Amino acid sequence: MPALPPVSAPSRRRGRLWAALALAGLLALGIGLGRLLGGGAAVAEGAAPAPAAPPAVVTVPAEAPESCLTALHRSDATIVLLVHGVRDRRLADALKSYMKASKACREEVPGR
Repeated sequence: MPALPPVSAPSRRRGRLWAALALAGLLALGIGLGRLLGGGAAVAEGAAPAPAAPPAVVTVPAEAPESCLTALHRSDATIVLLVHGVRDRRLADALKSYMKASKACREEVPGR
């Protein structure tokens, strides 16, 4: 395959200049067509003002009832027994005490 002759620096600059002019022309053509097709009216009117932000609502979590904390601690104990492979009376007792505390928690906090 024959080697191509080297391109001179001024020729490369002219090529870049033509590319830049072509891009600028396309940009100007796009802006002109946009205004011609009605996009200029939207730009002239300006953007609609942003709607007012809704007021910030700050909620402070209530303290958890004691029965719910008890249920949480008993569930942790039950999970520890399950993870360590304990499958005897201790697991049955821990599960029963968790279920009892969980029921008391649900009764104390009816909205949940």
